[in-house]
Amino acid sequence: MYLAQLLIVNYRSCQLVNVSFNSNKPNVFIGANDCGKSTVLKAIGLLLDQNPSYKYGSDLSSQRDLSNSALAIAQFDELLRENGLPSLAYSEQETIILGKFKLEADDTELSYQAYSEQLRICRQFSEDDSIWMLRSFSCETGTHSTYVLCKERQSEEDLWALTEARLRTLNSQLGIRDEDIDNVNGEGRPSKYERIKAVYVNHSAGLLQGWSLYGFKREDRPAFPEFRYLDWRCSLEDIKKQADDLLTSKINTAFQEVRESVAQIAQDLENEINQELRENLLEELTTVVPSLIDITAKLSPPVIKPSVTDILVEKSTSEGLIHIESQGEGVKRQIWYGLLRAQARRLAERLDSKKEYIWAFDEPETHLYPGAQREFFDLLRDATSGGVQVILSTHSTIFVDKTNLSEIKKTVLFNGYTQTNTCEDVEDVYDSLKLRNSDFLFHDKFLVVEGQTEYNLFPALYRLHTGRTLLQDNIQVINMKGSGNEATNQRLFTSLMDGFKKNTDSIVYIFDRDQKAVKDRTMPDAVKYYLGRQDLEDSIAPEVWANLINDLLSESTESNEIRVSAEDIRALIESIPSENTNADNKLHKKLSNLYRSAQTDSVSKMNFPGKSETGMLLCRYITSMQEVCPQLSLAFDTISPARVGRMPDEVVSMLNELDITIEGQ
Repeated sequence: MYLAQLLIVNYRSCQLVNVSFNSNKPNVFIGANDCGKSTVLKAIGLLLDQNPSYKYGSDLSSQRDLSNSALAIAQFDELLRENGLPSLAYSEQETIILGKFKLEADDTELSYQAYSEQLRICRQFSEDDSIWMLRSFSCETGTHSTYVLCKERQSEEDLWALTEARLRTLNSQLGIRDEDIDNVNGEGRPSKYERIKAVYVNHSAGLLQGWSLYGFKREDRPAFPEFRYLDWRCSLEDIKKQADDLLTSKINTAFQEVRESVAQIAQDLENEINQELRENLLEELTTVVPSLIDITAKLSPPVIKPSVTDILVEKSTSEGLIHIESQGEGVKRQIWYGLLRAQARRLAERLDSKKEYIWAFDEPETHLYPGAQREFFDLLRDATSGGVQVILSTHSTIFVDKTNLSEIKKTVLFNGYTQTNTCEDVEDVYDSLKLRNSDFLFHDKFLVVEGQTEYNLFPALYRLHTGRTLLQDNIQVINMKGSGNEATNQRLFTSLMDGFKKNTDSIVYIFDRDQKAVKDRTMPDAVKYYLGRQDLEDSIAPEVWANLINDLLSESTESNEIRVSAEDIRALIESIPSENTNADNKLHKKLSNLYRSAQTDSVSKMNFPGKSETGMLLCRYITSMQEVCPQLSLAFDTISPARVGRMPDEVVSMLNELDITIEGQ
């Protein structure tokens, strides 16, 4: 069986939560911290654990798991009606956990022969191939009770609570004779189970659904998935339990013959005991109980369940085996994770899909780098096709990205209590996780440039303009390494950010103006800024270039004589055409030629620095944003978290008079 639906009432922040689950896909809960994701996961443990951990608390000052404001009785009754469930006596001092378990293909009637009579009846007469189980935790009595949904008579009597004598009377009242009851072993009188089954078979029309007390006995445990709450705060017991889960198949196979032998010995001994009772005691007992006609005893064989009791490890840095408890927390976490991953792989390889486990993983992304997160989620997804149902809470956008939007549960707090909803659109995901783009691409915004000059220079100019670094503002500079890659890169960025946030304000492109027509055509929706007549270099003040070149000349000739003036540079810039041109007509090439020609007294002339080195040199020479193209300031304002916004109108008018186009204004 697998868990198909969970109803939580009055458990911590979950005053009323109703959530459904997939069986063959990971179920992903998202939400901000302290919104109740972990509480939802732990509620499953309250329902399935053999010894559930619940804090009853004697008063408000004690630790207790009961919600501070309980669900009203009328609301509880309405919840049951909405889910087609019969009523149940309810107190506002109770926590109630209900689970709907769906039968799977392997849950055949034959496979249920080893389970309790009550569970077999529930399975056989289920109307929708499901079994409902309920647990109530009473803070008034400090105890918990378990129920299953069974068909019951239209009376206050619980069929399963009746004594055998009362069942015989009921059979007689309903006209059911002992000879009409299916006696499985053909010996003696019908058992209690066989009498109840006869009521189901012969008088089903007179039965209605009702909650029946359920012992959730040891023999029924394998029918339900075993719950595992998983997080990185693993103890030695968690590691041993994980090793047990991983090795259980091999252990069971190895000890199956022993169990069968013990069971046979127990059966033979039981037969001998019953023969002794009948032959030597029955006659004597009838003298004091005249109505007694038979007596038998039931012998339960000892439980043989070997388990992992200790784990020892040997490392290259140690001498001999060392108990794992003596290892550091990091080592224990990694061993636990390795066992979990190995079991997930084995489960993924299984041919049958019967769910043996529910893995409720609380923030599995902790301690895993992004690549490992992707690998682990893929492994969990594959394991769901095998023997595990996966339910996890996460802040990781990697897990979110790999999950269909309709399968993501959004968890929020409303008036202090948890609510869960299916995500309707990507903004739900974004708002629930309080995400910024940095949470999945490690930066909030991206400044995309054409080449190495810009890549080296712009971080310094951004700091000059804003007084802050790109790192402080969580902005990443991306180098496209040449013109022509922009359309491809834009598609890449869009695909990475698709679904999380419109990238209109997240990505700003700064281009040389020489390819404006092409870029406007190939990237119509991108936020773009263009520099210079042709490129960045000719948008920088002539005085900057003159100072840089003269310093280079003085280093190469050991002379401080000024050989290049700002007017020389200005003349070069003005000679650059506005339309597209080749590299020889761009400023960097012209500066290179000017630099070599200015070395009149050098025996061996030096080459002008390349574009990459030029970008680094310019960081030392540009001291004001007035010395660079105004569009660069606009671009920085657009991408900065503390952006200035639009430029003053007088500045815009001045630029328009100079026939300078301002993109984005």
